[in-house]
Amino acid sequence: MKTKNIIITLVFLLAGFQTMAHEGAKIGVVDPNAVIQDSIKGKKFFTEYEAFLKGKETAIKTMVDTFEANRKDFQAKAASLAADKAQTMQADLQKAQTDIKRAQEDAEREAKAMLNDNLAIFEREIGPIVRQVAQEKTLDLVLTRSQNMAFVSDTVNITADVIKKYDEQQ
Repeated sequence: MKTKNIIITLVFLLAGFQTMAHEGAKIGVVDPNAVIQDSIKGKKFFTEYEAFLKGKETAIKTMVDTFEANRKDFQAKAASLAADKAQTMQADLQKAQTDIKRAQEDAEREAKAMLNDNLAIFEREIGPIVRQVAQEKTLDLVLTRSQNMAFVSDTVNITADVIKKYDEQQ
């Protein structure tokens, strides 16, 4: 039953495309990833995002280096330490390990949120621009470029126009 529904849907889609083709429909293609990566605002965001990641990486590396130095110090002194002092140092090492893990998880969560929030903003900002460029070029249909697309002629690719308009708004 599911296969039958898919076939029926495909037949209607093909019939619709044939009708559009007979009427001289104009189709455009835009690559949203290229718009985000190649636009002024997108480049600025990715520069800030990379700096954010680098800062988190540096902070965590400092924590790891401190932990390693303290662990080596503990191993060197363990035999000569009083039991209570050894227990305190061991507890400090365990706390440091927990802090490192928490910092890594927090950094990952913050980076993911930062990326997702900004991608949502780009999507909201770019949508109307795609619509505007499509209207200016009197396009009937705009597709997004994907890796699954077999062929896209440069004559229907409106990505550069969308980037230009997006940059003009900044």
